[in-house]
Amino acid sequence: MSGAFRYGLAFATVIATLVLHITFLHFHSPDLFAALALSAIAITVSLTGTKPGIVVVLLLALTRGFLFEPGITTFTLIIDDLVFVTFAVLISWLRRSRIGFEAAVTDQFRLAFDTIPTLAWSTRPDGSADFFNQRWLDYTGLSTGQATGWGWKVAIHPDDLPRMLEVYQQALKSTQPLDVEGRLRRFDGEYRWFLFRGSPLRDRSEEHT
Repeated sequence: MSGAFRYGLAFATVIATLVLHITFLHFHSPDLFAALALSAIAITVSLTGTKPGIVVVLLLALTRGFLFEPGITTFTLIIDDLVFVTFAVLISWLRRSRIGFEAAVTDQFRLAFDTIPTLAWSTRPDGSADFFNQRWLDYTGLSTGQATGWGWKVAIHPDDLPRMLEVYQQALKSTQPLDVEGRLRRFDGEYRWFLFRGSPLRDRSEEHT
């Protein structure tokens, strides 16, 4: 996510907050500025990071103090600012904790699959690959960057690839396990026969994952 997009999203969040607040005021609804502001901060920090979130905090604090409530006391303004900043820091900490946890789980997942005595990989529902264990990479001589996506096809014998792709698509449609033989190119260029096995995974909504 580019910096321009992140800060653009932050400004869009502020504008949406102001529009909603003005709309609620027009219909004489209770003052929901604080709730809207906290929601905007949470969304921005969660999606774009801490710095864009702080920008949202500053813009919302200035807006409330000088546009909607110009008569607000300095003490109240400071308290509101502290609440907004504290909330942004909290959400940022939770975001970093989640990212760190996901990274740790990914590392454990990769370590487990790198130690099993077989060539293992996973693909997306369209057949493009998103993971290879180290044994697969060592055997084929390909790097992760070369094999990811559709790059893995260069390691399959050209005569076997169409049939293997057809079996793979049939397995996805029928949700049945994949079981097909084919030749896989070793790092030295020699092809060896392998039995490729796999199982399509579905989430709770019955969509392929």
